[in-house]
Amino acid sequence: MYERVSALIESVGEEFSTMVLNNFNIKKFSQKCVLDRSVISRDIEVLEETADLIIVVPDKSMYDMRADREIKQVSKSIHAEREEALVHATNRNDRDAIKDAAKSKLADVEASIKEKFVDMFLKEHDLYLEQVKLKNESVSKTRILKGKQEKATILDLILKVYDEASRQIVTKLKLALTKFPNIASGLKGTATMRSTKEEIPNPYENENLSGIIEILYDRYQKKSFVSFTNALIDAMNWRLSEEDTMKNPSKGVSEVQQLYAMWERKDLWNQLTKDQFFSVILMKGLHPSVAFRREVLTETTKYI
Repeated sequence: MYERVSALIESVGEEFSTMVLNNFNIKKFSQKCVLDRSVISRDIEVLEETADLIIVVPDKSMYDMRADREIKQVSKSIHAEREEALVHATNRNDRDAIKDAAKSKLADVEASIKEKFVDMFLKEHDLYLEQVKLKNESVSKTRILKGKQEKATILDLILKVYDEASRQIVTKLKLALTKFPNIASGLKGTATMRSTKEEIPNPYENENLSGIIEILYDRYQKKSFVSFTNALIDAMNWRLSEEDTMKNPSKGVSEVQQLYAMWERKDLWNQLTKDQFFSVILMKGLHPSVAFRREVLTETTKYI
């Protein structure tokens, strides 16, 4: 039973096998993944608002045009003031002084206006660069988050496959154990994980595959009188059907090779003793459907 369940677990994949051996809570981790994906989705929405902004490059020529227009307006005012002052001038020296003052004032005002619009342009350009920086950062962060979102989605799908695989294996096992109530009863005890020392109560009823495989290992796989007895009885009970013997004898070779590989893997060759040989032959001879056989096995175990 342990071998068959282990084979089913291993057929799903190495990662799944590791999860089972460590009683990894797939459902709990899957729920965490769903929450993480929700947070990522919200972060992406916020970032995309910035990433989708249309940023307009400030146009230097527009600032120059605005500066020129303001200079012309101020120039007209200064020119009017100059003309009015010239009307009241009494001599050439006064007129020259008025013209020089107006020219100097116009130059100062022109320089001031140009500087003002240069500052405005530079401020706008700095804002543009900051917006570009924020946009680029948002695009980069969005790309990273979408990658995480995709990985989280794939991981969630894998976890769902693993969860379904675990459920199906437990369902198949419970169906098979309807014919072996004594084994099913044993799986209702408390399992202690070898890897974490965690205790799992009643893995059979709670459908905890990790606990089930741990109890199966403890009772039927690790080196013990019970596991050896079961292995030897299975080997002695092996036979090929009449039809397969006639039509497909190679099937026998394959099945015996599987038995042989199991004995090699468990190193069962070195476990046979005189006491075990006697007990195994006795166990094999007693009919498996009679409760007395189990009682004999239980009692015999105490002395081996």
